[in-house]
Amino acid sequence: MSRKNLDLRFSLFRLKTTNFFNERQLHRTRPIRARFQLVSCRALGRASSEAGLEPLPSFFAAAPEWSSMKRTDSRIRQTMVGLVALWLCCGVATANVIVTNLPGIFGDPIFGDGFMTGRYEVDIDGNGVWDVALEASSTQISAVANKHTLLQVYPSTPPNVGSWASPLLLGDVVGSYALYNAVWHRNNLGTSGMRVCVTSGCAGYWPEGAEEILDPDTGYIRLRPHSGYLAVAFTNSTGRHYGYVDVGVYDIGSAGLIYGWAWETEPDTPITIVPEPGSAGLVVLFAGLIWLRQSE
Repeated sequence: MSRKNLDLRFSLFRLKTTNFFNERQLHRTRPIRARFQLVSCRALGRASSEAGLEPLPSFFAAAPEWSSMKRTDSRIRQTMVGLVALWLCCGVATANVIVTNLPGIFGDPIFGDGFMTGRYEVDIDGNGVWDVALEASSTQISAVANKHTLLQVYPSTPPNVGSWASPLLLGDVVGSYALYNAVWHRNNLGTSGMRVCVTSGCAGYWPEGAEEILDPDTGYIRLRPHSGYLAVAFTNSTGRHYGYVDVGVYDIGSAGLIYGWAWETEPDTPITIVPEPGSAGLVVLFAGLIWLRQSE
């Protein structure tokens, strides 16, 4: 191919692609990378033919393959997003970890008042025996360990009278070693305070604050308290197992929400705290749908 042909071909290529980009600036609704590669090759071929230049090199002749590659890439992305969203939204088991997600954005409520104490018993391993319970009265919400269960807490002095529950964070590992200077413990009553509120203020280590979220069932904005993760070690017929319960406590101290729990089925094996799958799955799903739409 002569130098003259190459120079003329390159000039036509720049002219066509410049016009193409200018046109896309007026309609910026989709990414242009893949279409630029496809259209520019075809534009160059058409311009070369009109100018009577030599045939295009063989690699330009393969331009239609960009469309096939794009469709294949789109199918791969669709499959990946679908699998991730399915695992996050609905998956209940990964490897030896079993996760229970309570339905809806707000999970199940725990509340009490001056006349009654609300109680929510959690059977983590589903063997018919509750492992930990959450109790709410008019002034406080507490975690109660069954006789075969230990919690990560800060014991009071003397240590068998009371304790404060120690909330863990995303990414923490629940295992034989307690975190944040807490200890594995169960006092005589099995009760560990999460938050206590009186007229002078509130006490406790559980996360404060909440986010405003639209309740799809009522159409009203509700407060969803921030998650704290209650570390649990319980013993069943197969040995000692580790797990955690995802709980949010309202700032008033007499009510909360439980979002779910998880446990490791292999005895004496640590478990890592991961995001609550329900809400995380929705985020991934919607983000994936937007991404795929823009990629088409």
